[in-house]
Amino acid sequence: MLNAQEKALFIEELQSLDEKNDYQGIVKKIESLGEIDFSLAIFLARALINEYNRTGNEMCLLRSQDVLNTFTDEGHDDPTWLYLVAYCFIKQEEHDAALIRLERAVTRVPLNDAQTLAKINNLIKVCKLNLGTKTLSDEDYSILDKHIREHFGEVEFVEERGLVRLLKCTSHPDFNLLITKGLCERKLNVPQGVDPLENSRIELVLSLRKEWPLDDEDLKYRWPLELMFDLATFVRLTEEFVGFGYSFDLGHKAHPLSCFTGGMLTALGAFKQNAQEFKLTNGESVHFFEVIPLCPMEVAFRRSHSALDLLEIFKEKRLVISPLTEGRPDALSSFKVAKP
Repeated sequence: MLNAQEKALFIEELQSLDEKNDYQGIVKKIESLGEIDFSLAIFLARALINEYNRTGNEMCLLRSQDVLNTFTDEGHDDPTWLYLVAYCFIKQEEHDAALIRLERAVTRVPLNDAQTLAKINNLIKVCKLNLGTKTLSDEDYSILDKHIREHFGEVEFVEERGLVRLLKCTSHPDFNLLITKGLCERKLNVPQGVDPLENSRIELVLSLRKEWPLDDEDLKYRWPLELMFDLATFVRLTEEFVGFGYSFDLGHKAHPLSCFTGGMLTALGAFKQNAQEFKLTNGESVHFFEVIPLCPMEVAFRRSHSALDLLEIFKEKRLVISPLTEGRPDALSSFKVAKP
């Protein structure tokens, strides 16, 4: 066991690795000690969860749970321990078990720790959303099903998480579509001056080449599914307006072998306008937006330029951005932006 001075230096090294997102380095360093205390167990569990989020390797999630379970006596009243335990449960779709831990954690957060409290409350929202009831009528879902079949073809069920299903449509001759169903349950906030009847409900679409093996459990093929579910969760939780041109930065590769680190939403370029939206029974429109994965320099460019600017560069470089193609060149890698 480390003494106080050794532990302080050890924690500094761990924090340095954490800043570099070197979660495997953190895991190896802590596990090399053999015996660890509660504070290092929290560090180890968090690193394993982050590595799971980065790679999708479920063994990391299970190892994190084992570490946390070893310190149940010390952790049952610790808000960070409860938060991490709940996070693991959520990733395994056990929202009831997660909610119990989170509601306990809320009562144990120090008054001056607003950051931890916000993180816990955010996960509570996730649990309640996934345990909630449908807000759309059966008739609305019939309209949604009919629209998908008429415009995108026959449907194959892929996976379901909470109230959101992921479907595959195979009718297009050149690619398959991954489509969310149920995301439009959540009515989005819209900016002042934007019509909520027209812009507050969406579903997401991702185009994949025909040979992309969605039924393969290999993590290098599963990341588009994880991306769609993560985006769906974000849309259901965020207070931001999400619509055409919305962009996001993952902060890491979608998968260690992937070239993509973010994305943005666009219209479905391969489909006519009437395929891209439909109306619910109350007159509200539901829009389908395509998720376009972006490479690192494209993500950086989008921060300071419009979606239309980036789409124009794709057009100028003659890059195919849909369907998703791993290994495509970064559109900005050899592009010089004119000075204003």
